[in-house]
Amino acid sequence: MSNPLLEPIHGVSIQDYAAISAKMASAIDVKDICKLLGIEPAVFEEASAIWITRMQEDHTFEVTMEFGKYFGGRSASKTWGFTGIAYRGRCNKPGKNEDRPLFL
Repeated sequence: MSNPLLEPIHGVSIQDYAAISAKMASAIDVKDICKLLGIEPAVFEEASAIWITRMQEDHTFEVTMEFGKYFGGRSASKTWGFTGIAYRGRCNKPGKNEDRPLFL
């Protein structure tokens, strides 16, 4: 990744963050989403705050454009465990080796 502002925060990528945000906007409880993904709600809240700060500080708008692409794109139409799940091999969180949902 060439832009360090796009690096995952606590294992939450911009794609993950946008998809979680889209589900929250669809009235799915963040606790249910976090439980399904194996993320503690407090960790997500901190990652969310940092993603918001990154979007505010990114004068190229690359982070905001990536967020918008995944929030309003195909990723937002997918749900994990609610109507269907797609998996990527390994979790990108340090110390975790289980499968976890992929947001398409």
